[in-house]
Amino acid sequence: MINSIFIHSTLINSTLINNSFINHTLVRNAFISDGYRQRWLSFMKALFHSKCRLKFHSKFHLNFAQIGYNMTISTDITTEWHAANVARAALYRWFADIFARELTTATLNEWLLNQAYDAIHEAFVSLELEQYSNRVKTALMNIKALPKEDRALELAADFAQIFLLGGDDSAPPYASYYLSNDKHLYGEPTQQMRQFLSAQQLSLHAEFREPDDHVSVYFMVMSLWIHSSAQQQLDMVTSAQEQSDFLDNALLNWLPMFNTRCQTIRIKTDLYPALIALAEQFVLADKEALVSIVHSSSQ
Repeated sequence: MINSIFIHSTLINSTLINNSFINHTLVRNAFISDGYRQRWLSFMKALFHSKCRLKFHSKFHLNFAQIGYNMTISTDITTEWHAANVARAALYRWFADIFARELTTATLNEWLLNQAYDAIHEAFVSLELEQYSNRVKTALMNIKALPKEDRALELAADFAQIFLLGGDDSAPPYASYYLSNDKHLYGEPTQQMRQFLSAQQLSLHAEFREPDDHVSVYFMVMSLWIHSSAQQQLDMVTSAQEQSDFLDNALLNWLPMFNTRCQTIRIKTDLYPALIALAEQFVLADKEALVSIVHSSSQ
């Protein structure tokens, strides 16, 4: 059983299909383009060399330094793809957890005092996202300058302002808000995600009292999907096509609007707007990499 702060499941199907917003183009016999391989290998090496440990509120963690892959340049495409998926699943889950609820004092202290974010920063730099990750680091430095007793309180207030309040002074993290003409919640995207989760025997945790189309649910679905595909050694190109379609049709059709709105909200710190901007760029980079796999297979 996979358990987390807001999703639990008894079964993850081999492919996430039979839903209303993913189209499937089954392309096989592919190879990863050199550009894609070098980019992800660089990413994985940065994680290994930094002995990065990603921690989550649910006590789940991945310690990349203990996974045991040999990250030398390899001609084993399957091994490289599997190793990249370990990192992809971990980062999608990391983003899901960040946006699911405000950062705890313990997590914030790890980022500020133990420089835990520095290791993750190296990974984003290798993905050519240094500009966006630097913004997160700057936000953390500014938070560190606040009185220690005020840091967590200020971040909790920022989280509430951006994600929890209604009206024009917030950026609701729900697909329905951005995809419906009247900006109402619980619209068609909520129903689509609910049906999607049900088809995959996934459900939201009772303690996560949010609509099904919350941004964290999309990130968590990607994490579980990537992990399941890697564990079951599914066809690389088929997985890349289906995941690319999901990102296009279920997340990237509203994530940029969500990010744009987040940047306009006036709050005390810049951490959450910076993280959201970084998340959008990470998804775009991942989508680009997936498309490169599919395109390479047709050449």
